[in-house]
Amino acid sequence: MSVELEKQELRQQLLVRRKAISPQELEDAGLAVIAHADTWADLSQAQCVALYLAMGNEVPTLPLIHHLLELGKHVLVPRLGSGMQIGWSQIGSDTILQSVGASWRPLEPDTEVLSGEALGQADCIITAGLAVDHHGVRLGRGGGWYDRALLYKQQQAPIVTMVWPWEVVNTALPAQSHDIRVQGALTPQSLQLWQ
Repeated sequence: MSVELEKQELRQQLLVRRKAISPQELEDAGLAVIAHADTWADLSQAQCVALYLAMGNEVPTLPLIHHLLELGKHVLVPRLGSGMQIGWSQIGSDTILQSVGASWRPLEPDTEVLSGEALGQADCIITAGLAVDHHGVRLGRGGGWYDRALLYKQQQAPIVTMVWPWEVVNTALPAQSHDIRVQGALTPQSLQLWQ
């Protein structure tokens, strides 16, 4: 089986498991993740954090975003534009989030769209993902957006992927040469750093 087919099969299995998550579990997870994020020294020291807007049954990120804003941090979120362009927007506590009309797309802020190079401002990065292994291999949704976007990051900026606890796997995930490795996983139950 090819690496791409293996990734697709894993994505389908993980998405099925996510469909079973209740609204109460989502709400609890969004709040629980804050305590674990606060233990990450890089995040505590960061002035600017890049973080995604969760969609569907991803671990909710809005509580963490609001927490970071209350701490006085600048927060960048992805902007996909009309397709899968690489862009970012800085958001604040008064930013309006709006639907872009597709259920497979996250909400987007009503603020200015910045270029991909804006990621260079981020001192640490929290990505979305479907799974991550202890070697730093991250399995995303398959569009390659993060692999392209992360090329603009500061070299020393650490990357952590936020997933559900069962999505941090002990077996090696399939990887390709273009896959950018992450340094840890943030879940509603823990922060795990590998490098």
